[in-house]
Amino acid sequence: MLNQILITKGARMKRFTKRTWGKTNNKYGAKSTRCESDHYHPSMGEAAYCNKLLLMKKGKAIKEYEYEKRYALEVNGKTIGHHKPDFTVHNTDGSISVHEFKGVMTRDWMLRKKLFEAIYTDIPYRVVGNKDLI
Repeated sequence: MLNQILITKGARMKRFTKRTWGKTNNKYGAKSTRCESDHYHPSMGEAAYCNKLLLMKKGKAIKEYEYEKRYALEVNGKTIGHHKPDFTVHNTDGSISVHEFKGVMTRDWMLRKKLFEAIYTDIPYRVVGNKDLI
């Protein structure tokens, strides 16, 4: 994605083209990357894990996977928020599991994970990192 910026100096105007995708403006140093499934991921590790899931799908180790499926977090009939884990994996035996690629575990994410596990008890929540890419 390209943004054009006009900078005025006196009577002259200069046009600069600024790349916004692939830049590391993330406070954790993550670099946004596109995977082979044409998804944009906020980190290179998450894109690599998506490529791994694509290979597993082609090799029939998993049936399907969805990127950032939205789950409602409801307590006592009230929606208190939503959680979009990185991947929802449909296994060949018909079961579903959720995979979240994490480099830095923030307090906000830990709370959402605990709420998800309390509400969706039948869906296993798996946290993956760089060690799972090998």
